[in-house]
Amino acid sequence: MDTRLEQAREACAAGLVDEAISLVGTIISEVEDESDIVEAATLVPPPVDPLSRARVHLLTAEAATRVKAPVLRGRLETRLAETVDHFRPAGIVAPARMDELARTGDRPALLDAIAAFAGEATSRLDRSRLHLLLGSQALMDGRFDSASAHVDVAGSLGGPGSDAVYLDPVFRFALAHRTGDGVKQTLPVVREVFEGLPFAARGWLALALMAVGQRDEASRLWEFIAPHADSVPAQAPEFLIATVGNAEICAWLGDRRTAERHYDRLVPYAGQHAIAYATSPYEGPVDLTLGRLSRILGQSALAREQLRSAVAECRVVHAPAHEAIALVELARLESPGTRARAECVAAARTIADRFGLRPVLAELDDLGSVSAPGPLTPRESEIVEIVATGRSNAEIAERLFISERTVENHVSRAMLKVGVTSRTALSLWRRTQQENLGGAR
Repeated sequence: MDTRLEQAREACAAGLVDEAISLVGTIISEVEDESDIVEAATLVPPPVDPLSRARVHLLTAEAATRVKAPVLRGRLETRLAETVDHFRPAGIVAPARMDELARTGDRPALLDAIAAFAGEATSRLDRSRLHLLLGSQALMDGRFDSASAHVDVAGSLGGPGSDAVYLDPVFRFALAHRTGDGVKQTLPVVREVFEGLPFAARGWLALALMAVGQRDEASRLWEFIAPHADSVPAQAPEFLIATVGNAEICAWLGDRRTAERHYDRLVPYAGQHAIAYATSPYEGPVDLTLGRLSRILGQSALAREQLRSAVAECRVVHAPAHEAIALVELARLESPGTRARAECVAAARTIADRFGLRPVLAELDDLGSVSAPGPLTPRESEIVEIVATGRSNAEIAERLFISERTVENHVSRAMLKVGVTSRTALSLWRRTQQENLGGAR
């Protein structure tokens, strides 16, 4: 039996439903034993939350495509009936409708639609498309190994000229961009691919150069691209993806003039999500990009509002990687040593550690550690920093995506180390430490 099954059971027993579902998704896409696949698919009780329920429903449908034994399939069919959302229309949803659901952020409906499609996809091209859909969802969930596996299968089923072959380098770049793994290897691939693409796609190469830190070359290329960077028609499916990517380059290079143009083009899409097709990689809420642009345009109050909306939207659709990115952007708005920055950094680091987001961790290191010299570990220091804001253990646990017991243990150890017996005294100790460092609040 796969050891990850036991980990999923433990997570479920501890009330960590999100973690359990993520483990289940990895097991279903990677293991070969049909019994283990079914065991994983039926492990999490049907959640009440619509998004979690839809994720379980989709993973169960995915498991059904890999299981042939009649008795085992019967267990999956029972679970599918338990997790279906009867408030949503049954049957196959048209590809254009799936794309719309992805852009508007109705992820429960999209997951149900993909689950229905999984039951009907019989041709090689349909099954290739199914794996692209599953790969996009796994990438959004932070299940990066599963996403890569689905893209591999999509390519083998689709063959030359298929969507899977066209989207393969796009997925590979997105995976490298999130995890930091193999990012240097993606640059020559992007260089080769973009030669055959329209001029407007050259921003992708600038993004690839940004990802590997080649600022000088990226800057020279951007000078060439910037005057035409808003040439992508708003009607094109790639509009949001291209504009969001260009905006990220603007923020990196400090190009305020082009940033203003991009901001005006993106404002009508506030509240939507940047994705070209349901079969392609997700690039976060548009509010994240608007907040990033507002920050470099000097509109700090507006940027805070937009980035907080982006964090909330990421939580609603379950996009942890982009939530961490939005939290980093929020941290940039706050002065070093402030409580607001400490909370954003602590929350972003927790997500980045859990999902292996090395580029995010590197940005957090650049922002500076929230820990002060003294006896505490970095994690204890992060939690004590939030304790000083008056948050309860339950509130800290929810913010940092850890259990309340874990918070309690960290707080207790911190009190013991610094020689205090109350949260008030612990908060006072922290303030004294920060003042000694010149970090007045």
